[in-house]
Amino acid sequence: MMCLLSVGWDMLSMRAVSVMFSLLASSTNSLKALISKADSPPVITTEVNDVFSIYEIPFSTSRSNQHTTFARHGSNSRAAWAAGIKRIHRGAFYHYFHAACPSYNAPHPMPDRTGKRAEFGRTAERKGNSMSSAQVKEGFNKAIIPIMAIFALGASQGGVNAGLATMGAAFPEAGPNIGYVISMVALGMIPSGIISGAVTGRFIKYRTSIIAAIVLYIVSGCWPFFMGSGESFGMLLASRFVFGFAVGWSYPLAQALTFKTFDNENKRASILGAGMAFFNLGSLIMELAGGYLALVSWQACFLVYLIGIIPLVIVIFMLKEPERDSEQAAELAAETGGEVKTKIPPIAFLYMLMLTLIVAFAMPTILYCSFVLPDSAISGWVLSAMTLVGAVTGFTLGPVYKKLKKWTLPVAGLFLGVLYVVCALNAQPGSFNLVVYIATFLVGHWGFAIVIPATGNMITNLVPIGAATRAMGFNTAFHQAGCFLATPVATLVMGLLGAQAVTDLLLPCSIVIVVLGVLQFVLAGFTDMSKYDDGYGKVELHHDA
Repeated sequence: MMCLLSVGWDMLSMRAVSVMFSLLASSTNSLKALISKADSPPVITTEVNDVFSIYEIPFSTSRSNQHTTFARHGSNSRAAWAAGIKRIHRGAFYHYFHAACPSYNAPHPMPDRTGKRAEFGRTAERKGNSMSSAQVKEGFNKAIIPIMAIFALGASQGGVNAGLATMGAAFPEAGPNIGYVISMVALGMIPSGIISGAVTGRFIKYRTSIIAAIVLYIVSGCWPFFMGSGESFGMLLASRFVFGFAVGWSYPLAQALTFKTFDNENKRASILGAGMAFFNLGSLIMELAGGYLALVSWQACFLVYLIGIIPLVIVIFMLKEPERDSEQAAELAAETGGEVKTKIPPIAFLYMLMLTLIVAFAMPTILYCSFVLPDSAISGWVLSAMTLVGAVTGFTLGPVYKKLKKWTLPVAGLFLGVLYVVCALNAQPGSFNLVVYIATFLVGHWGFAIVIPATGNMITNLVPIGAATRAMGFNTAFHQAGCFLATPVATLVMGLLGAQAVTDLLLPCSIVIVVLGVLQFVLAGFTDMSKYDDGYGKVELHHDA
């Protein structure tokens, strides 16, 4: 009987691996579609409300000082593009192309992306006077691939989940504190996110900073594999803190690079959403690989972090050094006639605080899923399905943000809270409904997987480009603070309610999320986006009748 169960589990696991790689392939195709919707070369039109999509290429331009006029052509896009090219001032056209494709023979690491005429004599080397769409797509791919590779390393806490039971046997003195093997990673990410955002681009080059962080990720992640039986539990936790420090150092830099590279707000939302998708795909790969390695020993499951070698190679060979935040801010100010802005507005921290609270009160529903479901195998598959939902959800942020703009966060937060309330009501022993519980748990996770990248996206719209890296460092710290506080929050709620079972705290925590969702509506209502426009990627548009 045990043999049959073992064979069945192996078949199911292999099926999961197959599904996971199929999803990875489809995710790659989705990302390619995201960056190459049209046959014509993309042009960053960079308008505040994105009246024209970044992919709506055909246009004619006329310039007067620093103003740009856009007019749509007819339905024949190829003919319109050919006709429009003849009317475009060549210097202006190549400036726009240079903005859309920063890695195409650019003499400067990062081009001016304000959508205005360049004043610094930046021109792209080119053959003749035309660029192929393949060259444009290659430029976008070169920018996106290393960013996605860094995002994929962000979800590293769960890589050793499968080995917790055997770790508990190896360290009997740890008792219930064995769970800190996971949460210590989040604790390490909090200070490192802030420090990384403060020093990278100011005292350390971006490439150097990211490469050093990934090397530390690999070394500290695999270190417990070399621990002998006489090592203390404290040493294991110390290695996990250092590992978390490495993860927290690199992760905000992926967000910062997205901020600095893509100035179109809809495009930026799509890229950050795709980053969340790769975050979840990385988590799924590590959980499956860690599960098999845990069959060897608890030390072997830490070898899963050798996967960091892949992003390391990608970053070394594909990541170009961007401009410093201060340089981008100075150039923007010079071209727009404005002032150099480098301060993070206080309202940005309110959005980060909301992220901390929502994550802290949502995590108990996720963490205690196995206490609700009747079988550990079912809970394992539900959690795997949740990760897949998170991966698919990432690709919906771009379209959702394009429709809802600043209301994306409150809608996602309220959606999460309401679905988790229904989930909690069906998790109680007297009214347990397996189908409704699983359905609301998985569908509600859409809101959770949107809130995280959408907060980062909102920060990019509130913060000037001169504070891009620092802001993303703080955002990562606030996010991970929510992850770390989840267990203390659960303990506090149980103590206040005098609850005896973890299922008793799910409903109160979910109700708090609903309240936070309502507060986000209030916060969004008081957020005047026009006050935080520093001109980054935005020009005044005049539409022809």
